[in-house]
Amino acid sequence: MKKLIFVLAFFLIFCPQKLNALTDWTTPDEMEKYYSDESTELYVITYFNGLGAGLVLGSDDECVPDDIAFTGEEYYRMYRREYLRNKDLYDELYDSFNAIPAVIVLQSAIQYEYPC
Repeated sequence: MKKLIFVLAFFLIFCPQKLNALTDWTTPDEMEKYYSDESTELYVITYFNGLGAGLVLGSDDECVPDDIAFTGEEYYRMYRREYLRNKDLYDELYDSFNAIPAVIVLQSAIQYEYPC
């Protein structure tokens, strides 16, 4: 727990612009670029850890078993698989709205992998 608090404090104090780089406006290709870069990979993992935990814990669905926990890397892999599985759909959304919110892609990924 102390390590998590330290990492979050470090990000907020010394690297706020990197945390802000991962938003609803970050495209899947940009996200892949950040994830592939060793210097920004941890930011992506941390972002998806929080995003995924919020989706699973905040959901009224009983689709994901309570005894399963995911890491930020697992959430990111789910997100990436979902994006690639429905790339045409998400590219069309991007063309229409100029954004592909990661939360939408990840929610679809979770629903696909753990249907009710």
